[in-house]
Amino acid sequence: MKYIKHIVLMVFVLVMANAWAQNTDPTIPTRTGSDNLTWTFDMPAGNHVLRTTWKQDAELAYAKSDTTVCFGSPFTKQELINPLNLPVSYSISSTSGQNTINTETGVVTILAAGNDTVKAIFAGNGTLSPDTAVYVIHIHYPSTLTLTAIGNGSVEIQAINGNKSIIPSSSISVTECCSSYENEQCDSLFDGIITGGNKWCTVANPKFVEFRTTNAVQVSGYTLYTANDNATAHGRNPKSWVLKANLDGSDNWTIIDAVSNDVTMKDTNYAPFDFEMDVPGTYRYFRFEVSEVHSGSDLQLGELQLFYIGNPLPDGVTQGPTPDTYIVDYGTDVTVKAIPEAGYALLDWSDDHSTEDIHTITVTSDTNLVATFGLLTPGLTPLGELTTFGHSFVSETGEIKSVPRITETGEFTKVSNREFPSQRAPL
Repeated sequence: MKYIKHIVLMVFVLVMANAWAQNTDPTIPTRTGSDNLTWTFDMPAGNHVLRTTWKQDAELAYAKSDTTVCFGSPFTKQELINPLNLPVSYSISSTSGQNTINTETGVVTILAAGNDTVKAIFAGNGTLSPDTAVYVIHIHYPSTLTLTAIGNGSVEIQAINGNKSIIPSSSISVTECCSSYENEQCDSLFDGIITGGNKWCTVANPKFVEFRTTNAVQVSGYTLYTANDNATAHGRNPKSWVLKANLDGSDNWTIIDAVSNDVTMKDTNYAPFDFEMDVPGTYRYFRFEVSEVHSGSDLQLGELQLFYIGNPLPDGVTQGPTPDTYIVDYGTDVTVKAIPEAGYALLDWSDDHSTEDIHTITVTSDTNLVATFGLLTPGLTPLGELTTFGHSFVSETGEIKSVPRITETGEFTKVSNREFPSQRAPL
């Protein structure tokens, strides 16, 4: 092999010398791998050195190319995929000029709305090429949703993103648990920190944690968050478990949810998975017991949240200045219901003119949603096409679906889809 290398080197030197003599560009040999090679050869003008280097890709990437954040909502940074554990520095290009980043940790401090570009930068070294991973943060201010009813009816919120009211982590404390690792205690389940490697991890048996809320709370479900390295340390999610509860703190537990051979949770990092309880109700003391993980002996979880689905407004949603105005995060899906009085029907919703009582709207700006109600007069055949304010209320079969002020004979005189035009809400 040594002789072959010598022969290759001699041939290369001859090629270079011949190229110099003919005043042509030499052909650089190709090679695969990550070695740094040095070729030395003599030319009439003196000793010349040609260095060729083959380098590997640093393989930096972010899990997502962009992130949408509502101003004031918790956010630190997006997960950086860095399989070679390379030293990186971080930078941010802020449209507002106010948002900053920790150049060593990548943690972002959000002070204003805008579209910001975050970069993780590796400078490169002798065997690895320089690399940059990029993602964009879309930061929006909260929006207001105002509900208005015109005519004989009312509007109410059915759900805001499922109306999931999370029990604040500040009102939960651990009373007893099993732990195996000093920096991965069960308190991490209820500290409100999802990312950053904060988790409960244990190899002990039985695998359990007992906790209580400051006051009795009404609950209907819970969320389990995967931890920081599920994408690489597969099998640490719980597979079978029970959640027990009671109201008085005794040893008389009620199983409020039981899961066996779960396939819902995936091996992804910092991902939430919701579970509705078999026995929802009001409790104060809880015990979460895991009887089986998917593989190995380690169990890990990033966070455990209790929630209630019902009338209370969820975290991040507050009542506005009027009874029918709500402040919601950007991009929130809100489901509303039109409730007509007896003998009346919904004529339309102001955003898309649909006539379904249950209606969902995605709030991406301050929005005034208007429901208009009118008299319900089914089965009447109009003398012609019936259109008011540019909206037709005649079905495909020719029947009037719902309009106000129709005469008993089916002939219509003055028709309006507003009870009084002066009551029309500003859009």
